[in-house]
Amino acid sequence: MAENVLRYFQDQLLVTIVFGLLAGFLASKTVTIGRSGHLAFFLAIGLIGSFVGQFAMLYFNVEYVIGNIPQFRLFFDLLAAYLGSFLLASLVHFIKPL
Repeated sequence: MAENVLRYFQDQLLVTIVFGLLAGFLASKTVTIGRSGHLAFFLAIGLIGSFVGQFAMLYFNVEYVIGNIPQFRLFFDLLAAYLGSFLLASLVHFIKPL
């Protein structure tokens, strides 16, 4: 399954980077309201969170449902990236509060 996620990221490289940055920024700001962060931190949280979200979509077979609604594919990609980034940012903040 991880190979499928990595292949999807390679095919959609620009979308993955933009959604990863956006999701990392939103998730970090949701977890740590009012604190500043760095672009590299947002990108790292976003890309890892995007991987986690896409992996969860494949694991729970949500990919099959999304395949029937191709118009919302980008929305579900952003949602998966945000949810994965939120979980990761929450974990990072729990381990090391900013």
